[in-house]
Amino acid sequence: MLYAVICRDKPGHLQTRLDTRAAHLAYIEATGIVKMAGPFIADGQMCGSLIVLETEGLGAAGDAV
Repeated sequence: MLYAVICRDKPGHLQTRLDTRAAHLAYIEATGIVKMAGPFIADGQMCGSLIVLETEGLGAAGDAV
């Protein structure tokens, strides 16, 4: 089943996102359940993400993020 996860960054935390981006991308790739993902952009800066997961159930989707 597919699940869409909407993530919103905390205001003022762009640098934290940039600092942890490589580890974040490696983690979601390692899970093997991410079908597609991408950032939300506002005022030219990343401010959140949409992640589409494919799992057997909602519980597994929650464990992945």
